[in-house]
Amino acid sequence: MSITTDSRTMHSPLEAAAVSTAGARIRVAIALYRDNAIAGGSLRVGETLANYLEEANVEAHLIFAYGGPGPVTSRARAACHFLNADGRFDAGAWLRARGLMRKLQPDIVHFMEPVAWLRGALTGTEPMKLLHLHGRFKPSYMSRRGKLLTRSMLSAFDALVFISNEARLDTQRLGWGEAAAMHTVYNAIDCSLFDDLPSKRAARERLRLPQDARIAGMTCRLVRHRGCDDAIRILERLDRSWHLALVGDGPYRAELERLAGAVRLQNRVHFTGLMDDVRPALAAFDAALFLARYEPFGLAICEAMAAGVPVFALSGENEFAEAEYPLITDDNAVCVPRNRPHEFEERESSETLDLIAGRIRDYGENPARHQRMVTEAYEWVRERFDAPVLAASMAGLYRSLLHEGARA
Repeated sequence: MSITTDSRTMHSPLEAAAVSTAGARIRVAIALYRDNAIAGGSLRVGETLANYLEEANVEAHLIFAYGGPGPVTSRARAACHFLNADGRFDAGAWLRARGLMRKLQPDIVHFMEPVAWLRGALTGTEPMKLLHLHGRFKPSYMSRRGKLLTRSMLSAFDALVFISNEARLDTQRLGWGEAAAMHTVYNAIDCSLFDDLPSKRAARERLRLPQDARIAGMTCRLVRHRGCDDAIRILERLDRSWHLALVGDGPYRAELERLAGAVRLQNRVHFTGLMDDVRPALAAFDAALFLARYEPFGLAICEAMAAGVPVFALSGENEFAEAEYPLITDDNAVCVPRNRPHEFEERESSETLDLIAGRIRDYGENPARHQRMVTEAYEWVRERFDAPVLAASMAGLYRSLLHEGARA
């Protein structure tokens, strides 16, 4: 299988593994905002990539624009560097950034997040600049000024990496860059981290969850589009043996607490707060819910599958099942289509919530009937979305870009 752009064909992640180590050793600096779990998926992908690039003959360094050491630093295999910026106009941080580049002499600076001031600080320096984009743009929600700034930002990079084919094609349709500079590399997780989970009892003790309940859980930032309100409405449709655990934090938490109280479920909805490590949460779950109205990939889906937890999803404007390289299939998860997937602000229909609640109820009553689905998901994510596959794909792209740059 291949992933095709307008001007070239990229090998699939599985094919890339066979060619990624070819050629001379290269050095890559991966730029992130800060080492803090609240950063979410981009931090996790950056960590996973940095930890496995060595296997593809790439020396990786993690560069954090703000703050000091955090959870990633404590377990990183790659060297970590801190610019300690005090805002985007910190002249000292600009100088430190350029000094660090002179010291490291990377072949590529891979911006896992769009740290605009850092890109500005590196103007005129030799390394190729690569920007990782973690989803589609939504022009209808952007001001005219926001669109202009976004296009200007994209043009400042030598190449763009998207985590789904549809996000790449959508950006091409917008005309926000050259097709030849756009590439697709799918996300992955470190599946080995989920090989040794705590017991369900120990995990529930840690999270203060009831031992005798069935737990449906979500691991996500608590913002409106993640669908946590739908999770509470799904819980309304399940019997009292089911509880809901929301693992994460965010600005929507107070609203969710009010909703749980309004429907008299406050004793069955549990807010654990932010966790640096989601493995205890997954060990505590009986079922993982994924209800985001838009999701370009779905790291939380990957993690649940790797942990052997069945996934129940509502599909909105998502790319996790795109034909080129799907994460979710009919065989490895329960996925119910949203009634109006493009309406972010509209409440989901009762019929849709009834349907997914029925599938969860059926699983609770007959878990053995779903074991084949769980096994299929477990094997699928390890074969196609494990960290070495990501590292091989990215290393192959790095080498391709450097080769083309040398020819130019």
